[in-house]
Amino acid sequence: MNLPMGLSIGDKFKLLRKHEGLSQRALCEMAGIQQGTLANVENGRNKGMSTEILGKIVSHPRFFPYAMWLLVDELSEEQALGTLNYLQELQGQNGQPEPE
Repeated sequence: MNLPMGLSIGDKFKLLRKHEGLSQRALCEMAGIQQGTLANVENGRNKGMSTEILGKIVSHPRFFPYAMWLLVDELSEEQALGTLNYLQELQGQNGQPEPE
């Protein structure tokens, strides 16, 4: 998959879901987040995303390969670093991101 840069986090999630053949509901169930949260981000009503929620998504084994792509461009340095720290904590607990 060609991962274009310069997209908003919402557009990245839409592209990720399309590539993976997932609905919002399916992605949210896999990652353990509320569908309304993802819908708000994808529709631009919520420009940011909490470190915890982004961490839950990228720590899922299916989405982990997209982590760096999701963490660059539109995220603030604080959000990106917070998410990376969250992933490091998960890896410290069991050596790899936890499957959902």
